[in-house]
Amino acid sequence: ATGLGLLAAIPAVIFYNKLSGDCDRIVAGYESFADEFATILSRELDS
Repeated sequence: ATGLGLLAAIPAVIFYNKLSGDCDRIVAGYESFADEFATILSRELDS
Protein backbone atom coordinates (compact mmCIF):
# COMPACT_ATOMS: atom_id res chain seq x y z
CA ALA A 1 0.00 0.00 0.00
CA THR A 2 2.82 2.41 0.85
CA GLY A 3 4.55 1.73 -2.45
CA LEU A 4 1.38 2.52 -4.38
CA GLY A 5 0.96 5.72 -2.41
CA LEU A 6 4.49 6.80 -3.28
CA LEU A 7 3.95 5.77 -6.89
CA ALA A 8 1.02 8.20 -7.06
CA ALA A 9 2.46 10.95 -4.86
CA ILE A 10 5.91 11.42 -6.41
CA PRO A 11 4.71 12.18 -9.97
CA ALA A 12 1.97 14.39 -8.52
CA VAL A 13 4.54 16.47 -6.61
CA ILE A 14 6.78 16.73 -9.68
CA PHE A 15 3.84 17.82 -11.84
CA TYR A 16 2.68 20.33 -9.20
CA ASN A 17 6.16 21.89 -8.96
CA LYS A 18 6.42 22.20 -12.74
CA LEU A 19 2.95 23.71 -13.03
CA SER A 20 3.65 26.13 -10.19
CA GLY A 21 6.88 27.28 -11.86
CA ASP A 22 5.11 27.73 -15.19
CA CYS A 23 2.40 29.82 -13.52
CA ASP A 24 5.02 31.99 -11.81
CA ARG A 25 6.67 32.70 -15.17
CA ILE A 26 3.34 33.53 -16.80
CA VAL A 27 2.40 35.91 -13.99
CA ALA A 28 5.82 37.60 -14.21
CA GLY A 29 5.28 38.07 -17.94
CA TYR A 30 1.86 39.63 -17.37
CA GLU A 31 3.27 41.96 -14.73
CA SER A 32 6.06 43.04 -17.07
CA PHE A 33 3.55 43.65 -19.87
CA ALA A 34 1.30 45.66 -17.53
CA ASP A 35 4.22 47.84 -16.43
CA GLU A 36 5.29 48.51 -20.01
CA PHE A 37 1.72 49.17 -21.11
CA ALA A 38 1.14 51.62 -18.25
CA THR A 39 4.37 53.46 -19.12
CA ILE A 40 3.43 53.76 -22.80
CA LEU A 41 -0.11 54.85 -21.95
CA SER A 42 1.20 57.46 -19.52
CA ARG A 43 3.55 58.87 -22.18
CA GLU A 44 0.74 59.05 -24.73
CA LEU A 45 -1.58 60.82 -22.31
CA ASP A 46 1.11 63.32 -21.31
CA SER A 47 1.93 64.35 -24.89
